Amino acid sequence: AFLDFYGFGYNDQLEKDLHALIKELSLTKHIRFKGFVTNIQDAYHGAVATIFTSQSEGFGMAILESMGHGVPVIAYDVCYGPREIIEHGTTGFIIPPGDSSAFAEAAIRLMEQPSLRRQMGEAALHSVDRFSDDLFTKNWLMLLNQLDE
Repeated sequence: AFLDFYGFGYNDQLEKDLHALIKELSLTKHIRFKGFVTNIQDAYHGAVATIFTSQSEGFGMAILESMGHGVPVIAYDVCYGPREIIEHGTTGFIIPPGDSSAFAEAAIRLMEQPSLRRQMGEAALHSVDRFSDDLFTKNWLMLLNQLDE
C-alpha cells in the first residue's frame, strides 16, 4: 500500500518533523510526496480512497474531484462541507473531528474490502451531479426569479 500526497508543503518545521517521522518509522517506501500533477486522472486511477484530513477546509474541491473520479472520500466532520457532500457509508465516511482511530479504521476497511470500495466509488461518481454547473446556474436563476416576484 502507498500513501500519496499531492500538492505542496510549506517547508516549515511541521513538514520537516513529518519527513523525519516517516523515516524513523521506515515508511519512506510507502509514503510518497507527488507534488503537483497535470493529469489528475492518473492520481485517482487505482486509488482506494481520498484521505481528506483537513480540520478547517470545509468545502474542499478535492472531495468533489475525488468523487467525480469514482473514488470514495474519508473526511473529518468539519463545518461547511464534508457532511453536505459525502453520504456516510454510501459515498465515503464522515469521521468525528480528531478521531484518528476511526479515520484509520475507515481507510483499512476500504483497503480490505474491494467490493465496498467499488460500490462506494460508483455511488460517489453519481452523487456529484447535484454540484454541476448547470444545476448551480438553474437554482440561482430560480431563486432570482422568485425574488423578482
